[in-house]
Amino acid sequence: MKNLIVFLTITILLSCTSNDESIKPTCYQDENRRVVATFVNVKGKIIGPSDQTCPTIFTLKDESGKYTLAFAPCNLTEAFKEDGLDVIFSGYLFETFDVENVCAYPFELTEISEIP
Repeated sequence: MKNLIVFLTITILLSCTSNDESIKPTCYQDENRRVVATFVNVKGKIIGPSDQTCPTIFTLKDESGKYTLAFAPCNLTEAFKEDGLDVIFSGYLFETFDVENVCAYPFELTEISEIP
């Protein structure tokens, strides 16, 4: 019985770890931000810089309606910097801090493609 309790305790501790080795972000690591959500094959739209969203950067809008703010992809390539472009994307959403005022959530793309 004692061996069973030790085995179950170790199993529970190992299964409850929050350290996901499959997530390997490259953006925002110098800011010590952690990944708070992972998106896979989500429909979205590229939004060009404007006074109504973010005045200096291209953003990515989640078309599901789940998020009200757009995402600020750190690694959006020039090929996708087109206002109104419909895309399917995957990536990591990073935490924001209470002391910052952001126009879009920090985001790292892991995959993006244009919807024909």
